[in-house]
Amino acid sequence: MKKEIHINSRRQLRLFPRSSFVDYFKIRVLVGDFYETMAQAYFGGERKVRKDITDLEELSCEPDIENHERKTYFEVKASKSSNYFKLFDRQIERYKILLKDESSWAHPKIDFAFFTYNLKQVLKECPNEDILIKSLAEKTSSMLILPFSITEKIWKESKKHCGNLSIYPSFSYFDRRDVNLFLGNSDEAFKKFDIAKTDYKISKSTFPDNWEIEGFKINAFPILNIGHKL
Repeated sequence: MKKEIHINSRRQLRLFPRSSFVDYFKIRVLVGDFYETMAQAYFGGERKVRKDITDLEELSCEPDIENHERKTYFEVKASKSSNYFKLFDRQIERYKILLKDESSWAHPKIDFAFFTYNLKQVLKECPNEDILIKSLAEKTSSMLILPFSITEKIWKESKKHCGNLSIYPSFSYFDRRDVNLFLGNSDEAFKKFDIAKTDYKISKSTFPDNWEIEGFKINAFPILNIGHKL
């Protein structure tokens, strides 16, 4: 049985209990667990309890974190710095419906947190789970936070991968170069995706440098947060 993540006053983050390090899917689950834990610690709220699902489409259709005080859902994604993020078609369509559902909250929001990390070949560089967790703690390079409206625009405008739903779901590529554009020159990113910058506020911060996860120190990294103006 999985248990709730415990975060104590010294900001020691704990992952869900782990299994043997066997295949690519389990690596994906551990990396996802790592960054969902980081995001929950940063944003607050509660993580969704994960079932033992091996279907990528099913994994993508519910937000990772719910923050009732902020009336906000958070979707957490992570990618190698040389790679891209997948914006799944069914996920975006599902979230459109969720934004209209006010059964839980009035006027709910959905934010996406995009983490990048500097690991080129995870299997070669991280032969076991502890080394992977330590490496992610040391080599996370940035977090970009975008509201659903911008994420949906990127999804519409970006290159598509038309998958076979029986094997792999369809998605749009959120290219690392575009992530870098938001992080380094947000004016150009807004222009590229034809987004009215005046509708949004932008803030920069740094992830705390005194937190640990599973006993490994998390190196500070930059955060860019883009949100709707009130």
